[in-house]
Amino acid sequence: MKSSQTTKPSLFSIDLRSLAATRIAAGVYLLCDVVQRMGDASAHYSDAGVFPLEALREWWDGKLWWMLTLHSLDSGAGWPLFVFGVQLVFALLMIIGFQSRFAVTMSWLLLISVQNRNPLVLHGGDQMLRATMFWLLFLPVGARWSLDGSIAIRRAYGQPGSESLTSIATAGLLLQTTIVYLSTAFLKNSKEWWSEGSAMYYALNIEQFRLPLGGIAKNFPPVVLRLSTWLTLAYEILAPLVVYSQRPIVRSLTILSAFVFHLGFVALLMDVGPISVASCILWIPFIPGSTWEYIAKQTSLRPMRNVLTKALAPAAAWRAARIAQWVKKEKPVPIIQTSVVGQVMAALSLLYIVHWNAYNLNPSLKQLLTPVANTLRLDQYWGMFAPKPMPDDGWFSLVAVLDDGSRVDLLQDGRPHTFKRPADVVHMHKTARWAKYWMNMWMEKHGRYRKYGVAYMRAQFQAKHPKREIKQLSFYYHLDITPAPGQRRAPVQPTLIWTETYVNASAPPLAPQNE
Repeated sequence: MKSSQTTKPSLFSIDLRSLAATRIAAGVYLLCDVVQRMGDASAHYSDAGVFPLEALREWWDGKLWWMLTLHSLDSGAGWPLFVFGVQLVFALLMIIGFQSRFAVTMSWLLLISVQNRNPLVLHGGDQMLRATMFWLLFLPVGARWSLDGSIAIRRAYGQPGSESLTSIATAGLLLQTTIVYLSTAFLKNSKEWWSEGSAMYYALNIEQFRLPLGGIAKNFPPVVLRLSTWLTLAYEILAPLVVYSQRPIVRSLTILSAFVFHLGFVALLMDVGPISVASCILWIPFIPGSTWEYIAKQTSLRPMRNVLTKALAPAAAWRAARIAQWVKKEKPVPIIQTSVVGQVMAALSLLYIVHWNAYNLNPSLKQLLTPVANTLRLDQYWGMFAPKPMPDDGWFSLVAVLDDGSRVDLLQDGRPHTFKRPADVVHMHKTARWAKYWMNMWMEKHGRYRKYGVAYMRAQFQAKHPKREIKQLSFYYHLDITPAPGQRRAPVQPTLIWTETYVNASAPPLAPQNE
C-alpha cells in the first residue's frame, strides 16, 4: 500500500514496521547480552566475584540502596542466574511480540537492575540499549510483526490501520539518536579532534582496542589519518541531522551509511565491544515505509520470504485464531496512539534528557533532579574517545609469588610471568565486559575496588591449584604512553597499583626485572 505518509515521512514519524524492527533488534541484542552475562554470573554479580555487595554499597554511598537492583537480593550466584532466566523470557517475548508493552517494560526494569548491580563492567552499548528501551515504553511496539497483531485486530474490526505514527514519544526516540551523535561530537573538544586532527592516530595506537586491520591502518600516511579524523567528526555532526530529510532515498542512504560506518569501519578496526551493534539499533526507527515496500517488491528476496513465511506459518495461524476469538468476544479495539498521560511523560523525559546532555557539554549549568536520573537511569554521557583518545595505553599483569619462589601471572591463566608485552593485548580478556572491568581498575577513582578484583583472582587460582600457595600479589599496569605524531615511543613503565603479602609481611613489592 502506497501513501504520501510512507513515501514522504513527516519529521518525527516512525513507520510501524520500523518500530517493530527496533523491538526485534533490541530483543535479540538483549537476549545475547543476557546469555553472555550468565556466563559470568558468579564473577560479576555475586559476593564471590569482583564486585560483591560490599563494593555495591560503596558505589552508591549507602544512600540509594532502596533503588538499586533486584539482582542484589541475594549474595550468591544462584539468584542472579534466576533473574537472568526471567530476563531471557521477556527478551524472547519482545522478539516474538507477545504482550509486547509488558515485555518491554519488564525488560527495561531488569536491564536497569543488572546495570546497577555492577557498573564497572558497563560499556557504551549498555547505555545505548538502556536509552532505546526507555523510549519504547511509550510506543505501540506490538502493532506490527508480532503475535499481538494490534494493527491486524483493528483491521478485523474495520478500523483504519495507519502504517506510521507521529507523537512526542516518536520524536523522543528519534531525537535520542541525534542527541547521542551531536553530544559525542561536541564532547570531542580537544585539538586532537579539531585543529591538529591526530585523534585517529591516537585511537589506532590503543592496543586494548586495536584489531589487525587497525594495526595496518595506523601506519597510513599522516594526511590520511588526519582526514579520517575530520571526516569522522563531520559524520557525527551531519548524519543525525540529514537523516530527518523528507526524501526517503536520502533518509535510507543515511541509515545505510551509519551501518557501514559502525560495522564496516569502526568494528573492523577496533574491538569496542557490542557498541557498534547498539549504535545501529539507534538508526532503525528512521527507516521510511517506502524502504520496506521496496524490499517487499524485490523478486530476488522471494525465496527468503517464502522460507520465512513457511517457518512462521504456525505462529500466523495461532495469531489468526486469536484475532478471530478477539473479535467474536468483542474485546476492545487496540489503541495505537500514545495516551495523553504517556505524551506528557514523554515530553517531560525529553526535556530532562536534553537538559542532562546540555549539562555534559556545559558543566556550569545546574544539574536538576539528579535522584530522578539515578532512579530511572536517564543519566547519559556520550564521551567515546572524548575529549580525546587516551594516550596512556597498556596492559595489566597480576603477579603472584608462590611458596616455591616462582612467579605466575593470574591474568594469563597462571603462566610464568614476564614483563614483556603480550602477543595479543586486545584479546587478553575473554569478553568485552572483562576488558572494561580491568580498564576501569587503572582509573584512580576506582582504586578502592581493586582489592575485590585481586581477591577474586587469588581465590580462583587457589581453587584450581590448592597445593600452590600464593605468598604475595602485585598488580601492575604496564603503562605504554602513545607519543605525539613523529616522536619516539618511551619505554613501557610497569606501574604498581596494588600489592598484598599473605605470608611474609616484610616482603617488598615485586620489582620489574630486565629480561
